[in-house]
Amino acid sequence: MQYNLLPASADDAEALLRVNVAAFKGEKVHDALFPKDREHLVPDDEFWQWRIAHHRKRFADPETMTFKIVPSDNLRTIAGYAAWMKPGAANRKKQTQAQKQKDDAAITDQQKIPETMSHGVVETPPAAATGGSISDDGESSPRMNAELHKEFFGKIDAKRDEIWGESGEYWYLVGFAVDPAHQGKGLARKMLQWGFDKSEQDKLPIYLEASPAGDPVYIHCGFKPIAKFEIMEGSEIVRCMIRRPNSASDVLNGEVGQK
Repeated sequence: MQYNLLPASADDAEALLRVNVAAFKGEKVHDALFPKDREHLVPDDEFWQWRIAHHRKRFADPETMTFKIVPSDNLRTIAGYAAWMKPGAANRKKQTQAQKQKDDAAITDQQKIPETMSHGVVETPPAAATGGSISDDGESSPRMNAELHKEFFGKIDAKRDEIWGESGEYWYLVGFAVDPAHQGKGLARKMLQWGFDKSEQDKLPIYLEASPAGDPVYIHCGFKPIAKFEIMEGSEIVRCMIRRPNSASDVLNGEVGQK
């Protein structure tokens, strides 16, 4: 079966979310972020619609480019996706957030961190919810483990800032998943190749954070683990990896992992 790599749009938000859920279900962090003992707090359909809306908002970000991979004979079926943040985007986002925090400092704490209830979801400004995270927009739901959510994205941001320093000139793979029903068909290679080409063209490295299930794919593609951090009291390790220009671009001949 042949597959095509195409730009994704906000209209694909629900299909991309389904791929994400299928790909990461059963992984320790995913299941801990959405614990079963909180499912009763928001009805399933209401929570699902919130997650779609949350996913759709990412397409409003001009700094991020998302691609989907689809069977050539069924373009409505999304088998996987890759989301790339442009070089320098992280620093631009931090500068924007810093200016917003400076502006907000002139108003009261109550005005600074408004909370409005909408469909069972508490929405707060990104800086207030995640300490200025560029990896997450700061929204949370009663069905989510808010403490782990904050820990996870906070450590992602801290480690990335430590590694990047003041540069920020990296192609950043911020989202990547292949539906289990389509794994083992070389789709990871096809999606990653777009980033490899950009990396070679711009002479800039690629950076990502990998779950344990994703480690084999990325390492086989030429990514090198350069750092790691622990979450959930050390029970889960997230590795930070870099792939520099002029690495072998097409060493992945088949899927060797899940994400």
